[in-house]
Parts: sequence; C-alpha cells; structure tokens
Amino acid sequence: FNASEKKVLLVNCYAVWVAAWLGFNDAIHERKLWGLQYFTFDFPDPIVIVSTVVAAATGIAAVGMLATRWRSTGRLPVNGVIAYAVSLYIWLWFVTVHPLWLLVAPALHSLQYLVVVWRFQTNYQKAQLAASESEASSLARRLVGNKLLGHLILFTLSGVILGFVGFWGLPIMLNATIPYDDAVFGSTLFLFVGWIFINVHHYFLDTVMWRRENPDTRQYLFG
Repeated sequence: FNASEKKVLLVNCYAVWVAAWLGFNDAIHERKLWGLQYFTFDFPDPIVIVSTVVAAATGIAAVGMLATRWRSTGRLPVNGVIAYAVSLYIWLWFVTVHPLWLLVAPALHSLQYLVVVWRFQTNYQKAQLAASESEASSLARRLVGNKLLGHLILFTLSGVILGFVGFWGLPIMLNATIPYDDAVFGSTLFLFVGWIFINVHHYFLDTVMWRRENPDTRQYLFG
C-alpha cells in the first residue's frame, strides 16, 4: 500500500479502537478483576453513537480503497486484509458484544504473537550459528552445540520459565510475603499489578520491535 492507502487504514484502525473502547465502557460500568473492583467510564450516549458512526464511515472508506486497488491492480494482499479485518473487527469490536471475548481475543493474539516470534528467532538463530565462532564458548553453544533445534528449545524453555515467574511465581510469592490491607486492595494485589505491568511493558515494546524500520525486524522477520 502507498502512503495515502495506509493512512485510510490507519484512520479506520484508530476510529474502531476508540469506538470499541467507548462502547465497552458504556456497556459495562462495574467489574472485578483478580478480586479488585473497578469502575469504567460512563460516557454520554451521543459520544458513543458519534464514535460508532465515525468507525463505520472510515470502515466503508477502507473497503472502498481496497476495492479501488483491486480494480486497478487486479490483486490484494489477502493474508494482510484478513488479518486486518479479524484483529480489528472480530477481536476488538466483539469485546463490546460479549465479555467472553475479553478472554478469547487475548488468547488468539498470543497465538498470533508466538508465530511471529518463532519466525524471527529461527532466522536470527540461523544467522548467529552461521556467523563466526566468536561465541563458541557461550552457555548455549556448550549445551547444544550448533544444532538449531537445540537453541530453539532452550529459547522456548527460557520463555516458559520467565513467563511463569513474571505472571505467576513472583506475584504469588510477593502476595504471600508482603502484608497489605486485603479489604482495600483485594486478595491478589501483586498478581493484578504484575499482569498490568507486563501488558503495558509489552505495548511499549511492540511500538519499537515489530516495525519495518527496525533493522533486526527487517532482516529476521521480513527478510
């Protein structure tokens, strides 16, 4: 897509994102997460309606742009269009339809993320093993030598261990050892804090990692 076509898609992304967020807050005013009670924002109905109209209008503009491109070039990036529609409309918009999507959408996103990371790490590891023997004394080389599968297994195991520590092990340990007022903060304070921190950190990492401008991403993911 050229710059103007990308702008049409980007505007639609932000419009649907804002409308879905406003709709979610309008539909659910009070929730509990990990024993903590919190309240969403009660936006006036006109704001929610306007945001929905804008999202629909920009969606129609995006469909029109894709149709124009297909007529002029005779082809479209099918995988990209499907991923765009699924992640933007099904995963995000349907959250306002049923709260179950609050669990389904992140689970599907995680599976999608694993595919991206696997491709990146596989290509990165191949390049590292094909490079000079300057890191021949590294712990990974001593354990599995130059076997690609062995390095990928070590990478996977380290991810599983760090994931358990960050999401469950460390928060549960802190929750059991550091006293606080359960009546004020609920019974799973550090679990809540840990998950929020990891998700916010993940968001900022994504803003720099998975971009075409990133030389490593361009080489190992798109190359």
